Amino acid sequence: MLILGQKYKFTSLELERLNKKFKIIETIIYKDREAKEVIHQIDESLKNNFTTIVLNTKVKVDDEIIKYLTNLKYSSKNKKFKIISIEHFLEEYLFKCYIPENNNDLHYLDDIEGFSLFQRLQKKIVDVVAIFFLFIAFFIVKYKVKQRIDEESPGSLYFKQLRVGLNNKEFECIKFRSMNEHNTNNDVRTATKDDNRIFAFGEIMRKMRIDEIPQVLNILKGEMSLIGPRPERLYWIEKDF
Repeated sequence: MLILGQKYKFTSLELERLNKKFKIIETIIYKDREAKEVIHQIDESLKNNFTTIVLNTKVKVDDEIIKYLTNLKYSSKNKKFKIISIEHFLEEYLFKCYIPENNNDLHYLDDIEGFSLFQRLQKKIVDVVAIFFLFIAFFIVKYKVKQRIDEESPGSLYFKQLRVGLNNKEFECIKFRSMNEHNTNNDVRTATKDDNRIFAFGEIMRKMRIDEIPQVLNILKGEMSLIGPRPERLYWIEKDF
């Protein structure tokens, strides 16, 4: 995969996921460079059987590069070869919606669509099926989790936190408690590696996502869905980054 430009910066986790799909990932910077030099670099890279060029462009692209890419697109005999914008690439390969860092680029709004009736039905079916299996898992692990929490961090079994759901309505998101009880009340910090607020078994639960199993109750009440979007705290939603 060739990435042309640096408009969107991939995270290490995203690159790890993409490396499973693309054996080689190379970025080509074209800003402040001669068009012929950039085209030559693309030509050389394509000799390594690259199948995808991602247009990750932020600044104006030279006309010669645009002409070259257009001819390349329509002259390619490889049916798997594609030239794709970063917006569509993120959606297709990482299931993400590209949101620009500034307000100069609003093209992403063209591709945002609400769920169709069929998609809503699919989403509901997945939730209903998931509830059945998650309830089984909930009752299987509940007593073992309570035993370990009582041993390592005596206090309540559950941790409840206000989250923002559909139509900005707040609800109590329920989880198995993974932090020491006195650290879970008004602390708005996100958890970090080696966080001293998390007890040992709590760390295991978080890594295995066991702490999130009680959210089956939130799904049952229709407060959240198994397949996103992830409900967030009002503090972070209102925070001006």
